[in-house]
This record gives sequence, structure tokens and C-alpha cells, in this order.
Amino acid sequence: ESERRAYNPKSFCKTYTMDRCPLNTGEQKDMQEFFTDIITKLEETSPEMKTTIKEMFGGETTNNVVSLDCNHVSRTFEEFYTVRCGVAHMKDLYESLDEVTVKDMLEGDNMYTCSQCHRKVRAEKRTCFRKLPQILCFNTLRYSFNMLTMMKEKVNTHFSFPDTLDMSRYMEHNLIGKDRMQDVEGEGDTEMEENQSYEYGLIGVTVHVGSAEGGHYYNLIKDTQTNKWYHFNDADVKPFDASNIPHEAFGGEMNGKTYDTVSEKYLDFPIEKTNSAYMLFYERVSPRQVDAKEEYHFELSSELTNWIWNDNTQFLKDRSIFDRMYFDHIWQMCSHIPGTLPIEYTESA
Repeated sequence: ESERRAYNPKSFCKTYTMDRCPLNTGEQKDMQEFFTDIITKLEETSPEMKTTIKEMFGGETTNNVVSLDCNHVSRTFEEFYTVRCGVAHMKDLYESLDEVTVKDMLEGDNMYTCSQCHRKVRAEKRTCFRKLPQILCFNTLRYSFNMLTMMKEKVNTHFSFPDTLDMSRYMEHNLIGKDRMQDVEGEGDTEMEENQSYEYGLIGVTVHVGSAEGGHYYNLIKDTQTNKWYHFNDADVKPFDASNIPHEAFGGEMNGKTYDTVSEKYLDFPIEKTNSAYMLFYERVSPRQVDAKEEYHFELSSELTNWIWNDNTQFLKDRSIFDRMYFDHIWQMCSHIPGTLPIEYTESA
């Protein structure tokens, strides 16, 4: 265990590259872009890591076109690591997911050409979730582009998200229907996903405070072993009350006060909060997790153990040398050794 309060990522920032350039610590990067980039790089390290990353973070959606005039269903697949959810004009995460999986009618001049019937048919088009990962990540679309001002703006409206999320109603076999999926290839995979749990518990929130031009990220993270929440803000880590998540991450408005010189009173007025959730992290809740918590046993490699030991030794040595008590102790020792200190300092002591 490290003795340091926090790890300085300077060496990581010098080594890691995005778009073939080292990370600039003075420039704000998009959290979602960085998350996707580092996940992709981890995948490329080894086949085993790629499998682990896909199981942990990788999901799959299908774009389905269900014909209303024949029994054919066409679908294409798309992998994802984060689910992009709209915030503007949405009250909560469920409403945003409803929008992601909304049904579009293809009829009239916009009729669908069935690839098997080779004719124009009326159809329903919608996106569904086919496979869900162990860790489900959401990216709230808090930024928009104003076509009038031609500038990027942050959406600070109120947007809530639950502590427990049920994804069952967004799955392909529930939205399309089991009967309509019989003629579609890959049905065995769908049946396998049906046996999975669709309940997810909130384990992390990345909060952005500031505007579209700049700001700061900090994190609210749940320790799943103790069910305690912590507030991570750079080197500052402290316990966090989960009941304050709505105030900390939902956005919206808060009451401000201004002094009215006419009435000589302080008046309340609403102001937009600049802090709101930008990324949400949910973990799948399996029946095994509900019954009992497993104990995790993680062993560090000998190389990492030795590095931590050497780093702790150097850190404790530096902390002792620059400690005021250590300095005073060395000064007193030197003052008793003739010729060690200048005469004026010896006389004053």
C-alpha cells in the first residue's frame, strides 16, 4: 500500500498519446473521448485483455426494421462502450433511453424495400439493445451547438438518473417480440441474453463543473464492498453522502439572492447550476451479488510490489528530511558541534 496521498500522473501524461500527441495537462479533454480511447488501447494489448474489456464494458445494439406487410425482420449490429443519452428536453435517464429506442414508422413515400420480398412494404424501424456489458456506461449529451451564435453551449437543465436501473424493457426480444425474431439469425444469442440480469446499480458519476469552453471534472465513486460513496477531486478524497447526488449531479437551478435597493430587501432569483453529471457508470446486479458479496483477492505482481516499496522508502525519506521537526533536530545537533555553524548563529542560539 502506497504511503502517498495521491499518485502524480505526470509520467503517464508524458507517455500517453491521443491523436498521436502527448496529453496536454493545461488543456481540457472530453471525458467520453478519453474513456473510449484508453479502452480501445487496452484492447490492443493482448487477446486476453480484449476479451476482458469486451465482457466488462462492451455491449451491442441492433438496428431493426420490422416489416408490417410480411414476416421479415432486417437488422444490423453495432458495438458500443458508452450509450449516448440526450439531456435537452428530457426529465430523466429512462425518458432518454425511450428516445434512443423510439419506434419510427416507414410508410408512404418513405416505405422500406424488403430485401427478401423485393417490394416496398410498411415497416417499423427502431434501435434495441441486444447484449449488455457488466459495466454499463452512459454519456449524457450536455453539450449542444447553437446555430444562431455558432458556438458550443452547455445544457444545464435538470436531468435525473436512478440508483437502480432496469434495462429489460429496452432489450431486443422485448421490443421486437419473440415471435417476430424466429426467422432472424442469431436467435440463440438472444436467448442467452434473456437469461441475464437486466438490473443495474449506480457505482460512479463523473461530474463536470463549468461551461462548454472549459471547466473541471470530479468523480463520485461507490465502494461496492462497503456500499460507501467517496468524492474524488484530484488529490482530495473524502467520504460522500449518496443522498446528495441529486444536488451534486442532476443539474437544474438553484436559488440565488440579490439585494433590491428599492425595497431594501434581499430577493430570491433562480440561477443555473454549472455542475452536472457527464458520465454515469452502472454495474450489473446478478442474483449472486444480491445474496452475498464475494470477497475479492487481488495479488500485486512482484515488479509493482517492489516499485511501491522503493517509492514509499523515497517518499518517507523526503518527508522526514523536509519536516520542520527534523530540521530543528539537525540544527540543534550541529549547534553542539564546534565549527559546524557560523559564529553569529551559534551565539544567537
